[in-house]
Amino acid sequence: MSKFGLLPRLAAYIGLSSVIIGIVSSQMVYRVTVKQEMHLASEQLSSLYKTVKQTISTAVYLGEDGVDLAQEVVDGLAESDIVSLARVEFQQLELTSHQMPVPAVTPQIFDLYALFEPDKVTGRLYIYPNHEFIRDRAETIATENAAAMFGLAILLMVIALAVTYFYVSSPLVRTARVLHEIAPGSNKRLALGKRLQQTELGVLVKDINLLLERAEQQIRQERLLREEVERLEQKFRMIFHNAVEPIVLTSPSGDLILQNPAFERLLESLDIPVRDNHGTLLCTLFHKPSEVLRKLEQTLMRANIAIAEFPLYAKRNGEDVWMQVVVTRILNSANETYHQVALHDVSERRAELEQLSLQAEFDQLTQLLNRRGFQRRLEQMQKQDTAFIFVLFDLNWFKRVNDRYGHGAGDELLIYVARCLGRVLEPDDIAGRWGGDEFVMLLPGSDRLRVAALCESLFNFIATPYQLTEVDVQVQIGASMGAACFPADSRDLNVLVDMADKAMYASKGYKEDPTKKYLTFTSDMDYSPTSDVTDTS
Repeated sequence: MSKFGLLPRLAAYIGLSSVIIGIVSSQMVYRVTVKQEMHLASEQLSSLYKTVKQTISTAVYLGEDGVDLAQEVVDGLAESDIVSLARVEFQQLELTSHQMPVPAVTPQIFDLYALFEPDKVTGRLYIYPNHEFIRDRAETIATENAAAMFGLAILLMVIALAVTYFYVSSPLVRTARVLHEIAPGSNKRLALGKRLQQTELGVLVKDINLLLERAEQQIRQERLLREEVERLEQKFRMIFHNAVEPIVLTSPSGDLILQNPAFERLLESLDIPVRDNHGTLLCTLFHKPSEVLRKLEQTLMRANIAIAEFPLYAKRNGEDVWMQVVVTRILNSANETYHQVALHDVSERRAELEQLSLQAEFDQLTQLLNRRGFQRRLEQMQKQDTAFIFVLFDLNWFKRVNDRYGHGAGDELLIYVARCLGRVLEPDDIAGRWGGDEFVMLLPGSDRLRVAALCESLFNFIATPYQLTEVDVQVQIGASMGAACFPADSRDLNVLVDMADKAMYASKGYKEDPTKKYLTFTSDMDYSPTSDVTDTS
């Protein structure tokens, strides 16, 4: 501690005054003198607190970095004769002067306040008075001369006040006034006279100036960071509000926090009112909310993004509106969860895919189902476990016409057969081109009489002489048909097709005289499966 410090000088003044008062004290006013000395000692402790108040508050403000400064203060307090021990507590730290044990006396407790928040208590200072010294001094002074003690006490008080004023109060008031006028972030600093620069107050002013400099740098950095954040926010809002696709930000419960104009335009175009909440992940906008929510939440449990396609409950021009939903889970700095939901209209793409799928299932020449499309219908009927009769037939003498008059004539005959099918089939019946000159029919139900009558009408149409327009020649063809019943004959589709094929070839034995037999049912013949077909029913 500097020899020019406030605490040594105050201690010297007070000690000298106490010695003088002790010499001239009087036994006549013993009790009064003792009481006054005790009171004076209490005031001296308060004066000591005022002396170190700013210094110890600065140490508390510095936290762990101020431990050495705080230790120096409490050690300095303990140097006073009227103090047996000093202790300070702040931020779960406890420092004791000279690491001495705590005496069994009642301490004076002083609250320590934050430098820049005068109302905030940041720690406590405990000063344990040296009762033995105080009592001995009081008795000595009282014994010598009470009157002289009183006069010298007044003198001592005046001296202490003068010292306190010139070395503590006045500089602190001026420093506080200047500090109050300094705006945060400015380059203005505190100034102190040369006579006080080596004191604790001078150290305090230097530390405050250092804090002001750091605060200025931090405020400057925060301003730059705030400007950058504002620029980024402007860019984000520009992108968010000008996005073509609907985008919303929701809470986990579905409350809308942000929404761009594209989302509002979408709901307006579908006559859907804009609400503050459209359910978790906007699920109530869709045709099956529970299914939408289940699928998206299952995906979000495994990842922070979920993508799926669902139809909205509202329709556009009577057609479903399909949306690709992209949900992104977002965590903010406070670890709070939000969901960004982006919607992409994929109705046209799905319609195109459906159209391509239909084209892939239909024969371009006859416009009937091709083999792939027809097999899908068979599988659907099998899953529904619906009874039906499968009819397979091919054209007799078609190859002869095709070889003689060309593929154009053959294509014309195939188109003609497709038209014949259209004449005899009922709305629930399904027809298809199996391949080459083979055709198939799927006839719901198990009425063999209806099937026989339908096949007879079809055979008569096909067997009627036909005038080829391309070569202007009249030709005549026939048909051989085989039928198998589901599930009576088999539940296995491969076996069922093989049965119909066998029955068809049985009918082919009569193609020279088709009036005898152009249709054969599997149940009317002995069926033995081919080597590559196994009945799994």
